[in-house]
Amino acid sequence: MFHDTVILNFADPLKEIVKLFGVPKDELDGKDTLTRFLKETPHPNLSRIFGSPTSPRDALIRIGMGLREIVHEDIWVKMLEDMLIDSMRKGHNVIIGDVRLKNEIDLVRRYDGKLVLVKSIDKMSRELHRTETEWQSENFDYVFDNTDREKFEHNLKEFIEWMKT
Repeated sequence: MFHDTVILNFADPLKEIVKLFGVPKDELDGKDTLTRFLKETPHPNLSRIFGSPTSPRDALIRIGMGLREIVHEDIWVKMLEDMLIDSMRKGHNVIIGDVRLKNEIDLVRRYDGKLVLVKSIDKMSRELHRTETEWQSENFDYVFDNTDREKFEHNLKEFIEWMKT
């Protein structure tokens, strides 16, 4: 089931833009404790360019929302939809890893996708932007609990069985 699966993210093109400012990809992804911390910490290049202390997370939000205002509110949806159509034409299964806003949720629903909430423990205390809260009122097709490492394998097996239905 997971062979020929691609993972797409609305933020991938945006991260490519922020990388141009000298921010390493791992600091934009924040996949471990250190890089999650660095994603929240003012970055020297970004702070110089923006003229005030600016973390990679802040830059992603400011540039992402700014381009939504300047170009089109669906810029990131349209870009991902092109990648989605291309992947589907190639026969790939597609996972979209960062659905947050209503227009992104609408895209998933338009293509009969399933919305899965992955519950995790976020140890970073920070003020949340609307891109991190707008999805909370959505009805999810499945909730994957990733807060208990001891139950992870069991929860993953249940999720895989659900995906087969």
